[in-house]
Amino acid sequence: MENKHTKGDWYYFEGASPNDHIIKSNKGGCESHTIAYMVNRSGINNKEHKANVKLMAASKDLLEAAINAIPHLNAFIDSIDSCANAQSEAVSLLESAIEKATNTK
Repeated sequence: MENKHTKGDWYYFEGASPNDHIIKSNKGGCESHTIAYMVNRSGINNKEHKANVKLMAASKDLLEAAINAIPHLNAFIDSIDSCANAQSEAVSLLESAIEKATNTK
């Protein structure tokens, strides 16, 4: 599966004003790219907006963790039949989230 998102680690930064929130990518060395610059004009409180942007900044790591978890969960399911239904549902939820994040349609 080829990921089309910006490579490198993603980081959250506060902008110049309390309503500005930035997600940047560090591609290695001193090279840094702004992925998103979000200004809170939505009417939600700034703490909630900041939390939303931090979640977006973590999304790349969450996607990578989900992708890496699938083979381990499948191996566990294969070794313990009594938990297969619950585990299979967990794998299906992860696969759906991965598809949503990586779908290029």
